[in-house]
Amino acid sequence: MKLWVRLVAAGALVSLFVAALTLSGVAATNNVVVKMLEFKFDPKEIAVKPGKVVFDLRNTGVVEHNFVIPKVKVNSGLVKPGQTKKLEATLPAGRYELVCDVPGHKEAGMVGTVVVK
Repeated sequence: MKLWVRLVAAGALVSLFVAALTLSGVAATNNVVVKMLEFKFDPKEIAVKPGKVVFDLRNTGVVEHNFVIPKVKVNSGLVKPGQTKKLEATLPAGRYELVCDVPGHKEAGMVGTVVVK
């Protein structure tokens, strides 16, 4: 009887541990929706946990944009108006500049920050 109680208690502890990891984001992928329009990213600052990140890019503007994190060589390529694109990246902890490098867009203020911690 005592062994059975210990096994049930151990199973409950393992279940709680797995649930805690999932809720904390450790066991889950970071998914972030980013709108791109003239001439900004929404949100401008993106906070994620280290590891695999999936950016769900949505061009809600009227001209082509892209999503570039130069320091870690992440580049979505061009995203046409009305188009959506998924971009996967594995990011270590740090603070990264985000830009649209379509000529003139960065200079017009289409910049942001990705904070990984």
